[in-house]
Parts: sequence; C-alpha cells; structure tokens
Amino acid sequence: MRPSSWTGAGLCAVLSSVVFSACSEAPSEPNAVAPTPTPMALAPTYAAAKGPNGESRVLVQFKTKEGGDFEARVKALGGKVMRRNKEIAAALVTGLDAKSIKTLRARTDIENVSTDLKAQWIPNRNQFIHDKIRLPAAKRNKKGSGIDQSGAFFFKRFQWNMKRIHAPDGWKKTPAGKGVTVCMLDTGVDPGQEDLVGKVDLDISTSFVQSEPFIEDLNAHGTFTADLVSSNGIGIASVAPAATLCAIKVLDETGSGSFADVIAGIVYAGVLRVDVINMSLGALLDLSDPDQKGLADAIQRAINFAHRQGVFIAAASGNEALNLDQTGKIKSIPAQLNNVVSVGATGPINQKKFDRLASYSNYGRKGVDVVAPGGEFIDGLTVDEDLIISACSRFFCGDDGFYLVADGTSAAAPHVAGAAAVTESTLKGNQAPGRLENCILDNADHVGSAVFFGAGRIDVAAGGLCRPTT
Repeated sequence: MRPSSWTGAGLCAVLSSVVFSACSEAPSEPNAVAPTPTPMALAPTYAAAKGPNGESRVLVQFKTKEGGDFEARVKALGGKVMRRNKEIAAALVTGLDAKSIKTLRARTDIENVSTDLKAQWIPNRNQFIHDKIRLPAAKRNKKGSGIDQSGAFFFKRFQWNMKRIHAPDGWKKTPAGKGVTVCMLDTGVDPGQEDLVGKVDLDISTSFVQSEPFIEDLNAHGTFTADLVSSNGIGIASVAPAATLCAIKVLDETGSGSFADVIAGIVYAGVLRVDVINMSLGALLDLSDPDQKGLADAIQRAINFAHRQGVFIAAASGNEALNLDQTGKIKSIPAQLNNVVSVGATGPINQKKFDRLASYSNYGRKGVDVVAPGGEFIDGLTVDEDLIISACSRFFCGDDGFYLVADGTSAAAPHVAGAAAVTESTLKGNQAPGRLENCILDNADHVGSAVFFGAGRIDVAAGGLCRPTT
C-alpha cells in the first residue's frame, strides 16, 4: 500500500455478429459482500524452495551489512552463498541443515534467517484465461497504429477498458510514456509477439528463475500484462504506447516462484533505476509465522530500496474477494506493503456498469489504493466483451497473432503502471514515485466508497496532465 486468483470461456473465434448491449455509466459497489473467512481459514502454507540440487535455501537479513567472515562461516557450516542483495543487506544461502540454520540465527550481526518459500503467485492458466482468438492475417497492420492506437484491430469492439480510463485522450494530449521504462516482474515476456516486437529492452531484461534462465514467457501471464502497458497497436491498444518495456522473470512456467527470487527482481529494478515496475502477482502471508514474517520484511526492504531509487511500484491487490481490513495478520503481499500502489479491479456485467467492483477483487481501506479495469466473468451473466483482451505469448499459443481474454486484478495493475508511465513522460525531469502516486490517485474518478474503490478508478489523461503544485 501507498505509505500508506484471477479467473477465466468463450470469446468466439469468429468476430462477426457480435452485438453490444447498451452501456450504463453508473458506478456500482457489490450488492452483497460475502463475510471474510477467519484468519485461520486463510492461513497459507507454502513448500520450501529448493536449490539446483534440491538443497535448502534460506534468506539471511543482516542488521546493517554482511560481515567480513560471513561467507567463511557459512562454508564451515556446510552451506554456500548463492546470491547477494547487498543493497538491502541480504543474502541467499543454500545447503544448510536445521542445526546450522539455528547457529546462523544466533549471530549478533544477523537480524533474521527465513526459509525461502515457493508460492503460486498468479492463478493457474485455466483460471485466468477464458479463451484465445487469432487476429486474421489479412486484417493485420504490421506497421502498428503508432501512438493513436484507436486503429488496433480489437480496440473498437473489445477494449472498453482503454476507453473507460480515457487512454485515448492520453494518446492525444501527452507523450504517452515516451522515454519511460516499465519493468514487468512476472513469468517473462515474449519479445517476438507481433504487438511487442521492438517494445522490450533486451539489454536489461533478465531472469532470476534457476530452471528458466531466459526471459521468454512459457506461461502467457507476463506477455498478457506487458502488452496492456505498451503495445504496437496491431491487435490491441495500450495505455502508454510510447513506453519501453523490460522483462524481469521471477516466476516459472507454472506461475510459481520463490520469495527470494521476487525480492531479487525488485532489487534489480531498483539498481537499474527504472521508472516503473508492475507486479501482477501476489501471495497471502501469515505474519504470525516467523518465516513468512521474515520474507515479508525482506520484500519490504526491497521495495523501500527501489522506491528510494525513484521506482514507482504497482501491484495487484489479489483475487480472493477479501476485505483486507479484516484479515488480521494475513496480508496480501506485496500489495499491502508500504510504497506500493495496490490495484483493485472493475468489470462490467453484460456491458453495463463498467465501474462496478469485480466480483473477485480484494478491497478495503488498507487493501486497495485505486482501481482499474480487470474484467469480469460470471457464468450466465457476463458476456465475452466484459473481459480484458491482450497478447498471447507464442510459447503458449504456439504461433504469432493470438490474443487472450482474461480477468483479474493482475489485468488491472498494468493499467496503473501504464498510467504512471504516461505521467512520468509528461512531467519535466525525473519524478519521485510519490509524485506519480499523487497524480494518479488525486486525479482518479470517484466511483464509490473508498472501502471498495480506494481513491477511485484511474483517469490516464487527467493523471498524465497533472502539474506540480505551486
């Protein structure tokens, strides 16, 4: 939070004869809010992450910095320093048994030693993805649509999301993200997908996933979210079409990854001093559990470092339909951490009430800062056009020109990351992330109670034209 999963069935492959329902402008809160489960029922359990040969992994946080004898001490205990994140005074150590970990914890220069855990940070694909469709070859404009992306193939029929947040006005009135870099911490990105060719900075893109030491997206989630931030405007329009993307892979083909790898990705983005990072990922952590509390503290260290380096951070609030004000020590991470803009999701039903809170979206004054389009799928009530459409990785769809329809707060977050890129490109000089946060939140459209919608639904054009106060 400012200092403050995800679901998916049938967009027709044949795009003719689609009939739109009349659009309602009235915002909407949920008609009924399900009671929040007890914290005990929410308490997550995670398996321990393993090293390359199945050995243990622990994240060590130092009180100030790594001691000069630390590596030798680890080696004497039978372990190895696998990775250092000196910027946050932390190190990833492998190969220690329980007795050695206890010995390490007793050192006076160490604040915490936490077992590195592996989590499912994004929904399974059959939950997130509802369908895939192919852009007919004869209809492709390989040159793309440039900055004004209203000519993208799917824009007029399916991209209510871009219209709702006034992205087209942003294209006309702002630099649309020119000169701004947005890094996607996700499952990677397919830089060869037609709408992403030339959009991804390959020199700074990298992977922290030991089983997939390449940036290509085998899952589809990362490519889907990236294209919403910045695209070529061939199939879909994007929020910040002039922005540059980078891929920081922290999740594998299954959408799972270790906390230490996510932390490393955040630190890396801070070292690069990129403008924006998007984290369409999240995990519920039980802060009464010492290992989970330690990992949450380490992620907060990483976020604080990146924030000090000038990085704006957007994160999905999560798809559990929880009131995050009432979950006790169970927290949605990274969304509920300081220096993060937590994003809830909106979505229409049968192309009506576009600003209603999506049925799956987490909410709460301590859970959501702002909302953005995430789409909606309720069997028997919603139509396919109520979802969000974006690019599909060739490594999942098997060929170029495919697009997916999906919904979730992971689809909402990149709209905010794109809005931050637009604002950064408009204001003179390198902006502090707090300034971008204020511009986005202060200029959001009020659509209902702050309990459900935070500051409101983002307005890209208004936030992009934000001017420093005198």
